[in-house]
Amino acid sequence: MLRRRDAITAGRQPESQTLERFNTVMEVIELSESEAKQYVLDSIEQCREALSTLDSAGNSSLDKHRKGIEEVVELLEGLKEKVFLKTKKAMTPAYLVLEASRTVADHVEEMADADEDALREFSDAVNHLKDKTTTLQGASKSHSVIIT
Repeated sequence: MLRRRDAITAGRQPESQTLERFNTVMEVIELSESEAKQYVLDSIEQCREALSTLDSAGNSSLDKHRKGIEEVVELLEGLKEKVFLKTKKAMTPAYLVLEASRTVADHVEEMADADEDALREFSDAVNHLKDKTTTLQGASKSHSVIIT
């Protein structure tokens, strides 16, 4: 018959296996954190460059989009330190935000003497960026991380 202490430890993994598993999990977390967080930081940078280009263009018809990009930057600033960015689940939505911010940055350069089609494409790109940022924010709220 097992004593109480032996019964408690009988179902546990040896300490070396537990430590090994912990180290593996931490490596995955560190890898994910650096990539997902970097995606968010790069997105913020892309958006700020787009805002700077919009300022120099001086086109007042783009003020609505300028405000949308400013809101995205504010939202991303709030998300960049979230624990969620340390998980693998953050990788895809963070990358999609980065891709959307690159698209906005590419389109904003054409806004100085833009025609109707270019303005529509830019508007679509800004709306797509806002959608992807909202998706990232939603994912950060719906996926909780429990650290034990």
